[in-house]
Amino acid sequence: RQNPNIYKIFWTLMGRTHLMVSHDRLGMFRPTRDQEGHETYKNFSTSYSLHWDLNPWRHTLKDDVFVKGTRDAQKSVDDLTYSLPGDFFAENNEIGTEEDGHVNTQGLLNLADNLEEDGGFHLVVGFHKHLQKWAESTKRLLSPHFMDKNFIPVHGHDRLYKQPQRVTMRAGSLVVWDQRVAHGSKPNRSQRPRYAQFIKMFPANLKLASPRAMHRGQLIRDKVDAAGVKLTSLGRKLFALEEWK
Repeated sequence: RQNPNIYKIFWTLMGRTHLMVSHDRLGMFRPTRDQEGHETYKNFSTSYSLHWDLNPWRHTLKDDVFVKGTRDAQKSVDDLTYSLPGDFFAENNEIGTEEDGHVNTQGLLNLADNLEEDGGFHLVVGFHKHLQKWAESTKRLLSPHFMDKNFIPVHGHDRLYKQPQRVTMRAGSLVVWDQRVAHGSKPNRSQRPRYAQFIKMFPANLKLASPRAMHRGQLIRDKVDAAGVKLTSLGRKLFALEEWK
């Protein structure tokens, strides 16, 4: 999360150098086939899925109910205490509105070769250009069920499931996509596990003297110390432990 090459990729795509890095999950997806090739471990299979890590209606639409929802969601982020790991997911997914003008990206770092049959990441290429239209067309039917949510699954009968592009990767490869793009996973059908690190960066707009920043910083320091990790000067800034100058 403090690797300078990864930081360079994000600031190049986002058009800004003062960034914060996320603190979320590492994924280990177990194989479904045994060494003889039999699909013995079907219960290990991940689902065929698409989703957004944001609220499409609050992010793109200007109806009063969505504007209020965005204000309420931002207040909940400002009040985070980081007493639960899920607090880090909340800050990742509450990205404001399109009117803010920020480029919001997400990334996945592959830690082992990931072949087509291994399952893994796929996305609907270019869908960020159509998210607003999709949100407008579904707001009456779907948005009432997800008003306070920032993880939105795509319904299994949605035509989007005909369009994902699978992205295979070598170990050490990083894929970065616009957060407005529907994305997810295909199930594993091989003998190999999948290892991936989820990572994103976002504008460093957290005031370090605020209660939220102090709670966040204390938890990160505790985790870093427990792991014996030495932070670089860049890392301290990306972890929001030190101001950008």
